[in-house]
Amino acid sequence: MFGGTRDAPETLFGSVTGDFFNFDDKTGGTVIDSSAFKFTLSTDEIHIIRDLKSQRDLEIFTSQGEHSMNGNGNSITPTNVSVKLQTRYGCSRVRVVEVDGELIFSSANLKEIRSFIYNFTTDRYCQRQ
Repeated sequence: MFGGTRDAPETLFGSVTGDFFNFDDKTGGTVIDSSAFKFTLSTDEIHIIRDLKSQRDLEIFTSQGEHSMNGNGNSITPTNVSVKLQTRYGCSRVRVVEVDGELIFSSANLKEIRSFIYNFTTDRYCQRQ
């Protein structure tokens, strides 16, 4: 998977399963779980994808917030995608790094360093400054 291209800044692209370089999502009209896919974030603002990290879910860091993508308890497939906005801090262009299970990033305003970690008690991701 990759996302945040120049021409589609809010879109994620997933390749065909087992065919890493095949991103053709037009497979004769029939979509199956191993097909390639395109998924554009549905938001009320432009959320430019800045970084992706794979943890419990696929974490999507954008200019306007942090999202979590999963397959509703299963693998992410073209027919089973769920994306939820987790926080609205936004991420700068500085690369997100993982330290002891926490994702550390610079906020969009470049004035704060935040961490992003899953909280089992609330069943969602939270941040610490």
